[in-house]
Amino acid sequence: MIKYFLKNKVKKEMKNGKFIVFSGGVFLGYLSYKMIKRRKNIKKYEMQLEKYEQEEMKRQIDEFNSRRLTSKSNPKEMVNYIDSIEEDKENITISDENIDNNYDDYDIYLK
Repeated sequence: MIKYFLKNKVKKEMKNGKFIVFSGGVFLGYLSYKMIKRRKNIKKYEMQLEKYEQEEMKRQIDEFNSRRLTSKSNPKEMVNYIDSIEEDKENITISDENIDNNYDDYDIYLK
């Protein structure tokens, strides 16, 4: 049935040119529809991704700020934090193995 249509009907219609114009218009309309739909989907995806990244950044900032010590923090928390720093400072041992005398070798830092 399709072969018959293609052989006979299309050959007849191609003679006057309307079929070519009509089929070309339909094809271009379909391509433009697909392209517009794809662009809308890409924009929608980018907006969702941007929104997710902003929410993730906000969550990380809130988490960081919740651990910060401020003037509004509880004084007990501040004292515990300072004590823990002092304990860490007292427990640090520096040995000769840990010290590198490479202060004059700037090539290490240029890499």
